[in-house]
Amino acid sequence: MSKVKMKVSGCFRTLAYGEAYARISSYLQSMEALGYNPLVAIQIALAGNAVATLEQDYGPTPTPASTPTEA
Repeated sequence: MSKVKMKVSGCFRTLAYGEAYARISSYLQSMEALGYNPLVAIQIALAGNAVATLEQDYGPTPTPASTPTEA
């Protein structure tokens, strides 16, 4: 992957910004692996079809296992 962020202070200002960066970067890398242009991938995400497009190629998104409740 190309260098996309210059290291200025060594960290993100908040945890939320770091998580958002990681999520967006992961999505774009996944779409690139599937052969999509990054601009097209962003258009798909903004149209609300990101999950459907990824599920089409990778299968359904796994859900966390529920913990059994004790009676």
